[in-house]
Parts: sequence; structure tokens; C-alpha cells
Amino acid sequence: MKTCRNCGSMVEDNSEICKVCGANVQLSESAVEMDETERSVLNELVKRINLESNIWIIIGILQILSLFGIIAGIYNIYTCVKDKKYAKEIIQKPVGIYNNFESLSDCIINLVINFIFGSMIGIIGSIYHLMAIREYVIKNKAVFDSLEKKNLS
Repeated sequence: MKTCRNCGSMVEDNSEICKVCGANVQLSESAVEMDETERSVLNELVKRINLESNIWIIIGILQILSLFGIIAGIYNIYTCVKDKKYAKEIIQKPVGIYNNFESLSDCIINLVINFIFGSMIGIIGSIYHLMAIREYVIKNKAVFDSLEKKNLS
């Protein structure tokens, strides 16, 4: 089984086109070989990132509507868009995942912006990032390293 790099769906080895999104998986850049563990771990990470982006959009909208947290609200909506884009990128090319989450700098920036400009509600997204996403990536470092090696060779 292959994984479609466009949408992340499982594709039969002999298939030319992904049944979910229609991408041509015969092209070498359209599919990446993954074992079941790698596919499962990557798909779980993508689900968590997508949930995080939904959290950020809700928090951002609430902050903007409250008028108190407009700066943090705009920043959190930007974070939502960035997360959605990143989730698509790692399905297409699962490289650099561990390095992206190893640093705490993005999380600290989010915490500071939300604490100063956006009220305490914005801190929820940062806590989710630390506990549900960053911890998951650190715990599965070996799987992400294996995916990176397959995609760089």
C-alpha cells in the first residue's frame, strides 16, 4: 500500500489514481511508501494539527468579537491558516517533522502574544500544542526519522 501525497489516503500498489482525490499516484512525487505504523502515526499527527487549527480559529474569532483581543485574534487566525497548510505539506513530504516541533519558541511566542494581547482563552491553544502535538511528535521521534530517511533517499 502507498499513501497519496495529495490527501494522505491509502492507495493500492497497482493503482494509478487516488480514489479519494484523483491525484496521479504513479508519479514518483505523488506517493510515498509507508509501513502501517508510519501511516498511522503521520495520520494521527495530521488529525491533531487540524484540530489545533480549529481551536485557533475559534479562539481567534472569540478574541476579535470581544474587541479586547483583536491583535491576538488576528495572530491566532494566522496560526490556524499556517497549521492547515503545514498539515497538507507533511502529507505530501513528511520531512523535518521532529525538528519543527522540537523547539519551544513558537509555543512561547503564542503564549506571550495571547497572555499580553488576548486574554487567557488564547493560552488554551498553546497548551493543546504542547500536550497533544509536541509531546506526540517527541514520543514518535523514531517513526518521523524513518519517514524522513525514506523521503530524502
